[in-house]
Amino acid sequence: MLRRFLGYAWASPNTVLGLTFGIALLLFGGQVQIRRGAVEFSGGLIGAGFAAMRPGFRFQAITLGHAILGIDRAALAASRSHEQVHVRQYERWGPLFLPAYVLSGAWQLLRGRHAYHDNPFEREACARAECPPVIRRLQSSDPRVQDGLCTLLIDAVEDGASVGFLAPITRETARRYWAPVLDALDDGMVLWIAEADGEVVGTVQLSLSLKQNSPHRAEVQKLLVRRSHRGRGISTALMQAVEDWSAANGRTLLILDTIAGSPAEFVYRHLGWQKVGEIPDYAAMPDGELRPTAYYYKRVPARAQ
Repeated sequence: MLRRFLGYAWASPNTVLGLTFGIALLLFGGQVQIRRGAVEFSGGLIGAGFAAMRPGFRFQAITLGHAILGIDRAALAASRSHEQVHVRQYERWGPLFLPAYVLSGAWQLLRGRHAYHDNPFEREACARAECPPVIRRLQSSDPRVQDGLCTLLIDAVEDGASVGFLAPITRETARRYWAPVLDALDDGMVLWIAEADGEVVGTVQLSLSLKQNSPHRAEVQKLLVRRSHRGRGISTALMQAVEDWSAANGRTLLILDTIAGSPAEFVYRHLGWQKVGEIPDYAAMPDGELRPTAYYYKRVPARAQ
């Protein structure tokens, strides 16, 4: 208990700085929550501004003492373990952390290396909590991303996921699927991707109802995470991105369907989705076996952007 108190006290000058920035986030529409001993701030106009920065300068979250600032709640979910390592570093280094971090990054630059990726503080965070993926909304078609999405879809089908295809699935089949999806990004389709080390490792879609009597509804589709990157909270982060966007854009009722008894069904239940019922023999698995599907919904309180 005493050691924990001393850690908070030693990091407190940086925490005060973080809380100051956090209050600014709140004043411009941000949110706040407490997780694992740290105060987390996210969203709002400032968060949106950070998210719109050029890729070389964009970040998911930044830690100042026991305050963590994220561009949105999805970014916090994806990077929480990584940022918690930085919290522990602040508890060890106290007010010396920020100058030590900056000097360490400058030293890496002088050595012809990367100021961020080769910084010992970041390398420790990545080693202890795996570097978090970047969650972003895709707003235009990109050949590199499309190729990554094809690889992701093939990986899902090969793993036995019932996502509309029978095995084996070719890359050309995957390409024919993704092309119209990406063309519809400005016409009723919203899509997010998770990237790690420059590769697409996850995705989720939100199909918006375009009917006059249901502008409040949208359907979650194709939540996919590459097998090599599962168990890292990527599904949770992607679904959080869906909920944040839906709340800010008046889509207060979300629906989805998934194979009954599948691992995906457990994920949705864990995230608070409500099951409506099942339809037997609804769709075939990649091997051709017919399985029931389960329908779920979730209400998302509207929130101003």
